[in-house]
Amino acid sequence: MPPCVYCHTRPVDPAWRPFCSERCQLLDLANWVDGRYSVPSEEPEPAETDNPSPAGQAPRTGPPKGDTTEP
Repeated sequence: MPPCVYCHTRPVDPAWRPFCSERCQLLDLANWVDGRYSVPSEEPEPAETDNPSPAGQAPRTGPPKGDTTEP
């Protein structure tokens, strides 16, 4: 039987395949959740200069500042 894909020390348990135990399965899942693993995107990430808003904030919506007229 092949070794566990996480610890590489114990054989795979059919109940936890491709892992040897629930522990290895949960540790692997934690790596995905924490962002340690990632799947590469086919689209390139936008350059920092492509974002016209300051500090990556969403553009402001609504009336301009100082506009106190009511409808």
